[in-house]
Amino acid sequence: IDERYLEYAAHGGFNNQRRNLFHGLLMAHALNRVLLLPPALSHRAAPHYGQCPSHVAPPSAILERFEKAAVNAEKAASIKKPQDLPSASLQRLLNFTQVADLVAVADLGAVDTSSIASALVKYDCTNTIWTFASSNGGCRARDGWRARGACRCRDVSKTLGTVSQPLLRIGSTFKGFDTDPIRSTVWGARLQRATLTYTDPMLHVARHASSKFARNRNYVALHLRGGDGEFRRRFHQTVRNAFKELITSYLARRKKATAPEVLPVPLYVASDTSYRTSREFREGLARLAAVVRKEAGGASGEAITVSYLRKVVPDAQKAVVEASDTPQNGRLLAHAPDLDMHLDLLICAHALLGFGGTAGSSVSSSIRTLRKYHLSDERAVVNSLADH
Repeated sequence: IDERYLEYAAHGGFNNQRRNLFHGLLMAHALNRVLLLPPALSHRAAPHYGQCPSHVAPPSAILERFEKAAVNAEKAASIKKPQDLPSASLQRLLNFTQVADLVAVADLGAVDTSSIASALVKYDCTNTIWTFASSNGGCRARDGWRARGACRCRDVSKTLGTVSQPLLRIGSTFKGFDTDPIRSTVWGARLQRATLTYTDPMLHVARHASSKFARNRNYVALHLRGGDGEFRRRFHQTVRNAFKELITSYLARRKKATAPEVLPVPLYVASDTSYRTSREFREGLARLAAVVRKEAGGASGEAITVSYLRKVVPDAQKAVVEASDTPQNGRLLAHAPDLDMHLDLLICAHALLGFGGTAGSSVSSSIRTLRKYHLSDERAVVNSLADH
């Protein structure tokens, strides 16, 4: 066999799977291996199985659980018989063409790994931190991760570069990675951006949706998470903080404007729970309206109009099918888990006038990162809905 592959196990919600992907891309680039892309998995299909520093399982068990979830995702996306199914990998959601010179990718479902000699990376993510660049100051993991006991820093190229087997299998790539030294490099930033670069059909649907309620991306957006766990318990505080962030963001943007604001200002709200009856939401909306009216020179009339996904895209699956190059490809993409969340993320990311999100939410974090990419240079925006 000519190709050398790298397989990793994804788990958690999609934005955690995105972190798995980023670390997988980094490892594949360092090792000059083809990264096998899994299908996008629903949150419940890919639980935090092997997340550090708790609930750690051996890499073999992590991979076994992941591969079963991947097979089930493939079957769920099947329009014809399962054996006729093209892989429903991340390549249907994300566009990797811009990093083809850095790393090669292939669909996990399109490669028969059972017939390939493989090596399993045996490491405990509670005592190992993977690195990609030499550093005299040691290494550390991001996101508050802490190892138990002595923690070894292992350079990916030096430790795994000599593996001769065509297939290298690794367990969770969620945490235990020191990426700070390479995040400022051009190639590291490009690989991170690839995990947030959506395919043309997704961009087309988001662009068309935003044009229904705003011109030239002149709108503000909120992302409010409160549907589960700790987010549900602190939803009221989430709404207050999100409006505070939004108003700050909006006013910072208005400092660059010379003309008075034009009323009404569209507000796009992405949320996984009911928010319209929330007292905090009504109060926040009133504060935002007062700020907008002041920026409009005290003009009267409606200050804010509220939109949400179902209002601008009544049938997301149908819209994705119509935007795809073929009906079959569209139907497979339409079966991607959390399709509404992806469209919400894109629409929020392109809100030119401001954004407010949920503290601790990986979706809000991804939106902020996308906004940095999209709004940093509005004359040459990668994946710009206005210019695409």
